[in-house]
Amino acid sequence: GPAAAWTWSVVAVGASVTVNNTAYSPKAASVGRGTAARWTFTTTSPQSVVDTSGMALFDSGLLSGGAVYEFVFLGAGIYKYGSASSARTGTITVPMSASPSSGTTGSTFTITWASTAAPAGYVYDVQLKRPSATTWSTWQNGVTTASSSYAPDGGVGTYSFRARLKKSANSSAASWSPVVTVSVS
Repeated sequence: GPAAAWTWSVVAVGASVTVNNTAYSPKAASVGRGTAARWTFTTTSPQSVVDTSGMALFDSGLLSGGAVYEFVFLGAGIYKYGSASSARTGTITVPMSASPSSGTTGSTFTITWASTAAPAGYVYDVQLKRPSATTWSTWQNGVTTASSSYAPDGGVGTYSFRARLKKSANSSAASWSPVVTVSVS
């Protein structure tokens, strides 16, 4: 017969969540960029895990006890999920990073918000708060890249960054990621 080809990807699991008849445990979990969350179903009736952000990132469908569902989170943000058959909710938090974490006004920092380029139909938004600012400003808007270099342009102090994944078609998005900072002297 014709030759067959197979491609395998090995992905680390960063968080394990149990789905029982009444709740997700833990309700809030964290994974690294490019890492999977694993939901293990211990239910006696079929339950599900569904992205509730409007981005339609994942939907396990109804699964029974003993089933396992995994989803890989590529970009920073806080991802809300729920069940199609109950009012339960949960969140998966994905952080971003900055390297180095401190430097001088002449330093260049690498700000990383994703493990890979955004999937087709999705983009990343990244905001910045300079040392003297009281509000967030747009730094990278609607980009598909996973990181960028940043040269401090607001003097000495702490620079804060946060990011999220957004669906291009309807502007639905994850909540903003936890803040990562760089200290500039």
